[in-house]
Amino acid sequence: HQHLGLADIQRTAGLGTLFDTVTAYENYPLDAAAHTDPAAGLTLTRAEGSGDTHYTLSLAALPPALSGAGLTLRLAHRPDRVTGDEARVLLSRFTALLTAFARLPRARVASLEAATHEEQQLLARWNGTEASMSVGGVSGGV
Repeated sequence: HQHLGLADIQRTAGLGTLFDTVTAYENYPLDAAAHTDPAAGLTLTRAEGSGDTHYTLSLAALPPALSGAGLTLRLAHRPDRVTGDEARVLLSRFTALLTAFARLPRARVASLEAATHEEQQLLARWNGTEASMSVGGVSGGV
């Protein structure tokens, strides 16, 4: 049953959905020397992995020791439930929040903006509903 996610098993058993997303911080130790000095007589010619997920969304954070760069975020999604565009927007919002945390370490989480810059501009346009009006000879802004 490796291709059936926990949430699907629970739903099939009549238990409802416990959760459909997962977040993992992959911080296991890495022995870099083990990758540069293979076992005697063995040659590694190809290695690959699969990042398929059974959850609607799976977010993995890899620290610099594992990714070779700064903090690396990897978001996997089930395309039957979340489109690629929706997943990219979610990841950009999460990245914006992490950037805000780094810039403003003492800020309250509730004070930080999760919307992307483009979304903030769109909301400002949609909310720009101020208009002048005149009622009974008296004019003013609303």
